[in-house]
Amino acid sequence: MKPFNVVDMQIARNPVARAIANKALDDAVKLFQMRLYLLADGEHCESDAVAATQVLAVVSEALFLAGREKTPEHQVIRGALSCLVQLARRGFTWKAVDAGAIDAALSRAVDLYKSMKAQTINMAWANVMATSRRLAAEKDAA
Repeated sequence: MKPFNVVDMQIARNPVARAIANKALDDAVKLFQMRLYLLADGEHCESDAVAATQVLAVVSEALFLAGREKTPEHQVIRGALSCLVQLARRGFTWKAVDAGAIDAALSRAVDLYKSMKAQTINMAWANVMATSRRLAAEKDAA
């Protein structure tokens, strides 16, 4: 699953191009949501977890940047991120009980993504990637 591409200014300003980008994201997330329910308990799912975390982290950061961090949607996304953190702590060993929370959050994330300004999403993406690079560097230094 390739959840996000940074939306360049041509797409951000072109409603047709933005609709195509939204549809691609929607399709990728729906396919991933179906996969959530097909994962067996105990299955290793690192790449799936990383992709879901990326989507949810970017939308969470975008909500924060937009001053919407106290909304119910954001709470659902934070709950799913908590599930994904626990998944990582388990060595990316899947538990089916987490599927519902992650599924609900991904649905909300796609809807929110479609309604947010491209500039906000781009800034959120940049912030999440900068944090990811910083954490990787800290891990490598340890």
